[in-house]
Amino acid sequence: MNDNPYQNFPGFVLRTPLFPLEFYKDLTGGDRIPEEKLKTLFKDTLIREAVFLASPPLYEELTRWEAGTVTDKKRPINCVMPYSNTCPECLPVAHLSDFLQGVV
Repeated sequence: MNDNPYQNFPGFVLRTPLFPLEFYKDLTGGDRIPEEKLKTLFKDTLIREAVFLASPPLYEELTRWEAGTVTDKKRPINCVMPYSNTCPECLPVAHLSDFLQGVV
């Protein structure tokens, strides 16, 4: 009798970047990222949720920045830059990635 309660998964799960590389190129194509572009980006539900799950203090800081109540304007922008990695690479943080499921 087999006492193992586990079963093999018959397929695979592939983790991919959340956004396409073109998104990253568009975001970082100029000399600097315009503040309005970042505010528009932060309005995206996926990005807001990912930032909230990854770092609630960063989420609070970005929310204050979005509302215009932050005195250090560079700080939120500097904090957002690591999230640009959601395009060219798949981070080990699951909520910044997309998942595909398939069968071999």
